[in-house]
Amino acid sequence: MTKQLTILLVEDVEIAQTATLNVLHLLDCQVDLAAKGGQALELLKKNRYDLVILDLGLPDTDGFKLAKSILHPVDQNIPTPVAVLTIHGDDGYRKRCMDIGVSAFWIKPLQIENIKQLFKYIVPEMIN
Repeated sequence: MTKQLTILLVEDVEIAQTATLNVLHLLDCQVDLAAKGGQALELLKKNRYDLVILDLGLPDTDGFKLAKSILHPVDQNIPTPVAVLTIHGDDGYRKRCMDIGVSAFWIKPLQIENIKQLFKYIVPEMIN
């Protein structure tokens, strides 16, 4: 039996939400959506996720700071792996993300092969 992964998608742009949700639903993921960083933090307090997919450009939060707070929580919460999905392909963005411990750095739109590779890392028996 295959485990259904639970994903928190943090994305404020509707077309990017739809495109990413379509890919995740093809892989039978259960997805919660947050359009702002504050909303994402509230969901993380209430729920346990296998992965957070995070856009860096959010209206209320610096994406780097949000990623760092998810990966290095100050309370007793267990860190959740973070994958960044962004339009910023600059190597400086990638390096900053990797320096704080982000598991993957992808350029929009999300490609199904990229997410399958990360799923193999998170739950090796998940994807053939």
